[in-house]
Amino acid sequence: MATEAPPAPAGPAHVAVVSFLAARAAPTGGFWIALAGGVALARLAERRGALLGFGASAAAMLETVAIIGPARFGIPLTQAATAPLLGRLEARGVPIALQVLACASIRLLHNTATTAFFIWIVTGGLDAYAGTYDAIGRRVGIEIGTEDALLLTVATLLVWAGFASIVQVLVYRRGLRD
Repeated sequence: MATEAPPAPAGPAHVAVVSFLAARAAPTGGFWIALAGGVALARLAERRGALLGFGASAAAMLETVAIIGPARFGIPLTQAATAPLLGRLEARGVPIALQVLACASIRLLHNTATTAFFIWIVTGGLDAYAGTYDAIGRRVGIEIGTEDALLLTVATLLVWAGFASIVQVLVYRRGLRD
């Protein structure tokens, strides 16, 4: 009786590296480009377990940094962090709504942290950040204060987390099914 060795986790990790590199290098559409790498990592975790899935995911992200440095690191990071989890959730038959909720929670946490970094470190604080909204609003005749700018930011983060997570889970499920 011949036995076949299970596929090495390096294959899906290499697919993720190429996808994540392209996502980081592309001027726009990084989320869409990184989906392919996420599907490979989700498939690995679904079939071989969370430990190998997260290990391959970490290796893929580290390799992209080794190749092109830390620029635009956050673009594929959410998919790298959620793909193995979604693969395992799918393997366990977890309902789609819970998969979307898990993915959206991680995405919202990541995007909130990077937005806070941008507000406090890059722009120099809340007043400067809100000032940009106000300047844009004045061009169209709307006055936007600090509270309004924060509410718009929170709404944008919530909408993106919901939309991107639904797309990601649906694409992954199709990729795992096919």
